[in-house]
Parts: sequence; structure tokens; C-alpha cells
Amino acid sequence: EGLGLTEIAVLMHEVGRRAADLPLWETLACGLLPLVRSGSDALQADLIPRVLAGDLMFAPALGEQGSALPTAPMTTYDGKGVTGTKVGVPVLEGTTLLLVSATNLSTGSRTVLLVDPAGPGVTRADTWTSRGAPEATYAFANAPVIGELDAEVVRNHAIAGLAALGAGLVEGARDLTAGYIRDRRQFGRALAEFQAVAQQISDVYIASRTFTLTANEVVRRLDAGDPAADDLAIAAFWFADRTS
Repeated sequence: EGLGLTEIAVLMHEVGRRAADLPLWETLACGLLPLVRSGSDALQADLIPRVLAGDLMFAPALGEQGSALPTAPMTTYDGKGVTGTKVGVPVLEGTTLLLVSATNLSTGSRTVLLVDPAGPGVTRADTWTSRGAPEATYAFANAPVIGELDAEVVRNHAIAGLAALGAGLVEGARDLTAGYIRDRRQFGRALAEFQAVAQQISDVYIASRTFTLTANEVVRRLDAGDPAADDLAIAAFWFADRTS
């Protein structure tokens, strides 16, 4: 339907506000949009209908040595297969393709490769996040590659998607807190009537609105094709700072 990052960011923002555990960031922001914007015609024709039918998801395998979005991935691609190790990869329920960041040995440039997690040359060790969600460490030994995406496109959309999701999370937490201090009474008054509490929730509101504006601007710039490096860096900082 021609929807882009702007529309998908609205969806992720609302999912974040409700703290719903859905694979939207992984599949839509990291996978589907970069596929549409940088995948080959044959790859799009093969995968997009499966994603739209709900039969295929994407799991970003970008983390290496504790880094969520590495600038110099140690995983390598020799033109035929990918070799290396990825940590902190989300495990999704259903058919999934991995988005594996790697260095192309022939060009020295970064790339993101689509790899079947159940394919040859792939081994998996299950782990768990602090919130109880399943994740895994994947090891690749010349694992065959299904397709290739532009690494910068994947990185930019991943950060923008995280910002939209994080802004929604902060808004949801803000609204829950505001409702609590409005209804909770102490010493005969609502907590919100105490000056110190009112000042603290005001700071939370300002931070939340700033985060939302930052997320909206980076999404707008990416969809418009405008330079967005500074906005992406700011959005990444706000995500790490405000959702921690």
C-alpha cells in the first residue's frame, strides 16, 4: 500500500505505549523496509508476499561482542557464505530469517545478509534476556546466504524504529505514573498535589515529549531522504538514556 517508515513508526510507537511484546521492530523496521529499499527485485518478489501473509519474520543478528549495532563487524562474507558469531539475537515464534551484519571480504564494506537459521553451517545456543524473552547466540561456518541488503539502510531503520518504540514506552510509563499520583492519596491529598512530586512528573513529561519529537524527526528525515546522521545519533542517545 506504499506505507513507509512514517506510518510504521506510528504503529511501533503505539505498541511501545502498551508495552506489547510483538516482533514489529525486528520484522518491519529492520527487515521489511530495508528489503523494499535495498533488496534486489528477485529477493523482494520472493520474500515480501510471505511477510505480508504473516508467514515470515526477520530477526536482526547485528550484535557482536556486546555491541547492538557494530561499526566494524568481525563476521565475514566471502561472496558465498558467512562466517562468524552473533550474540543477543531474538528468537521469534514462526519461520524466521536472520539479518546478519558482516564484512564483505572482497570489498571491505559492510553488508547485511539474509541467512536461514535452520540451514547448513548454522548452530544456535539459547540464552534469555533479563525480561525473560528468548534470545540466542548463533555461530556461522560458511553458512549459505539467501540475499543481501544495504547495511546503512538496515542500521538507520533499526535506530529509527527503536526510537519510535522507545518513545512510546516512555509515554506509556509516564501516563501510568501520572494516573497513579493523581489517584493515590497520602496525608489527605493526592500525591500530584505535593510540589516535589509535581516537579518530578513535569521533568518526566518534558523528557518524554523531547524523545517523541526526536523520534518523529529522524523518521521524517529518513522517509524524505534528507541527511539524518546527527538525528540518528541523538535518537540513539535518547533511546539508551530514557529507556534504561
